[in-house]
Amino acid sequence: MPQPLGPVEYLIIDFPGNQFSGEIIPALHELLDTGLIRILDLAVISKDSEGNVLLFEAGELMDEVGHELAELEGEHDDLLSEEDLLMAAEDLPNNSTAAAMLFENVW
Repeated sequence: MPQPLGPVEYLIIDFPGNQFSGEIIPALHELLDTGLIRILDLAVISKDSEGNVLLFEAGELMDEVGHELAELEGEHDDLLSEEDLLMAAEDLPNNSTAAAMLFENVW
């Protein structure tokens, strides 16, 4: 029997200067470990200095940060559509990266 979902939230966190180093990962682990949230989907939006947008699912990133982000995702993925992420990218300043996350409040 599928587990019912609690309140679901959509969050975008901007990291100026395209310097996404994973500094948010320990805070996300703390929220997960204490049972406050469950991450349903996680993606990374990157915008270069000319406004070109790249979209990545957490598991598509090949570095250590991507590996750590992929471990945070729950059993749901692809809930954030390309359209959702491109819409979020419209408000993202050039030369920046953002993490887009869909999460369930399980408290």
